[in-house]
Amino acid sequence: MLVSVNKILDKLTKLPEENIVTIIQEAVKLFNGNHCIYIRLVNGIMPFFFTNNDDLNPEKEKLVLKLESIFNKSERSGIDAPVIIENLSETEFNDDTLIKNGITSYSGFPVKYGNSLFGVFIITGNEPRKLSIETIEAMNILATVISLEEQHNTTVNKLKKTDDRYKAVFENANDCILILKNTIIVDINSKGCKLFGYDKDEIIGKSTNDLTPVGDFRDKSIEFREEKFNKAALKGEPQQFEWLHQRKDGSEFFCEISLTKLEKDEKYNLLAIIRDISNRKEYEKKLIEDSEKALESSRMKSITLASMSHELRTPLNSIIGFSDLLLDDETSEDEKEMFSKLIQTAGKSLMQLIGDIVDISKIEAGQVTIEKSMVNVNSFLQDILLTFKQEKENRDKLNIELKLVLSDKASNLKIETDPHRLQQVFNNLLTNSLKFIDDGFIEFGYLTITPGYIQFYVKDTGVGIDTEKKDTIFEQFGQDKTNYSRNREGTGLGLAISKSFVELLGGNIWLDSEVDEGTTFYFTIPFDSKSGYTENYFNGSFTTESKKWTGHTIVIADDVEENYVFLMGVLAHTGVNIVWAKNGKEAVDICSNNENVEIVLMDIRMPVMNGLEASRLIKSGNPDIVVIAQTAFASKEDEAKCFESGCDHYFKKPIDHEKLFKVISKYFD
Repeated sequence: MLVSVNKILDKLTKLPEENIVTIIQEAVKLFNGNHCIYIRLVNGIMPFFFTNNDDLNPEKEKLVLKLESIFNKSERSGIDAPVIIENLSETEFNDDTLIKNGITSYSGFPVKYGNSLFGVFIITGNEPRKLSIETIEAMNILATVISLEEQHNTTVNKLKKTDDRYKAVFENANDCILILKNTIIVDINSKGCKLFGYDKDEIIGKSTNDLTPVGDFRDKSIEFREEKFNKAALKGEPQQFEWLHQRKDGSEFFCEISLTKLEKDEKYNLLAIIRDISNRKEYEKKLIEDSEKALESSRMKSITLASMSHELRTPLNSIIGFSDLLLDDETSEDEKEMFSKLIQTAGKSLMQLIGDIVDISKIEAGQVTIEKSMVNVNSFLQDILLTFKQEKENRDKLNIELKLVLSDKASNLKIETDPHRLQQVFNNLLTNSLKFIDDGFIEFGYLTITPGYIQFYVKDTGVGIDTEKKDTIFEQFGQDKTNYSRNREGTGLGLAISKSFVELLGGNIWLDSEVDEGTTFYFTIPFDSKSGYTENYFNGSFTTESKKWTGHTIVIADDVEENYVFLMGVLAHTGVNIVWAKNGKEAVDICSNNENVEIVLMDIRMPVMNGLEASRLIKSGNPDIVVIAQTAFASKEDEAKCFESGCDHYFKKPIDHEKLFKVISKYFD
């Protein structure tokens, strides 16, 4: 009998549930019973394993309940004692259910889990029989085996639940989790795959070194640092550090890595938690930049306050000093007249400074109001010319030539704008030019008009502005302090005020400048396109041309975006195709790759490659392309260099669009 039991045990596998079924099926044969049942009694639930477990039905369940009740109601000497009934027909348990199923004998063995009853292992017979000690021992052994399988099953289920719980945490974590064998990736969660842009089967087997970008970051002894972190973690010292990683598409991101040792295993030994901190890095970078800007702003404000103090004291000293001299009895009449003029000049300077401070305060508070009215542009500019001729004399700069440029066809041009704010813009720009010029000329006015805007400009041959200062010159206190040796006046508020006023009037302001050559400020002001003048003017100047230029291509090569945008606006109604090149090299590349290019409007002063070199390369590649040079600052020598480089025409900025149209028409027509 025991040999047969061993044969049953040899058939068992690692799967507890299947093993219990095997025991039930083999036991009914071994003990020559008509039924073999294992009933599991756990938490009031009574699942069971039957000899033929696939054929469950209400009658069979009824039988199981009956057999289970016999075990529960029978008197036993203890929890370990079985219930063995040789002949059920002689007991109180006999009823129709047992008779119907032909059950006469009953053997029920307890299946224990620790000190608790877990279930009952039952074998029935169709005739009365007395069990031998050997049979009882064999049945007891199988009941014990079932108990062991149940314990195994419970352990497996607990482990499975634990594994499922950890797997759920692993897969649903907000951070990337890597399981590593040293530096080799053994496993990765879904967040990690998404973070690095790989499918799971693509990234498993890779080294963490493969995910680090090649470049400056990697050149700094990365292998040494990575090995250092790994060794420390494997010693049981958790590591936390920042790293630069690379996604599958080549994009890079900063991350924070926590590296921890895992229990020793053949497959893995390290746990890495990776958190993307790109946003934090950007925020830190922005904080640093903002802090630097704040420090710079504070520094500039301190410098400006010192300048402002100087600016206030200078006219006040003049007013107080010359007033005292006027009261002196020994002062002659000629001297009194001269002192009075000086006091008047100082008073105007003081008023201008106070006006700037008030204006910038109103702008910051959002209290600037715009009051529009119709303004005759030519008359308005001629009044400004008269004012600044007097200002030029007051500043003792009679050697400076002051020019006003107007359009011959625009004597009646009217725009609806705020004349007071527009005058303040011109006053600030022209005053700036007077301060920053020792010799040469100041020119202002307008040459270019589009269907919605008029472009004004103020040009001087003064000290110019450093390229690096162009982006900050319109900020409050944004004076170019490198020019202090040439200019000790001003608070750095004038251009900030001008920019705010131009934008409030609906326009835009920008500049072209070269150190020691001069500066040109451009600004646009919108006007009423429904006015009779505007309609008639553009019917004559734009519409006729626009019918002829459709299908032609022009490249505008200029590093100042505002210059490109305005030229594009001037040419928009011609129907011409426009391409923008931001530097000379881009212009050369566009002309090489686009056979439709016919004309290039080439700015001379550009980064990467200047206009002269670009013109030379374009002409050598395709002599038929017309190159029209445009520059804000050029001498006769520079003009000659343009033609030597292959340029076909030459314009000084600001460009008179009518003259430009005539030149373009010469080639397109």
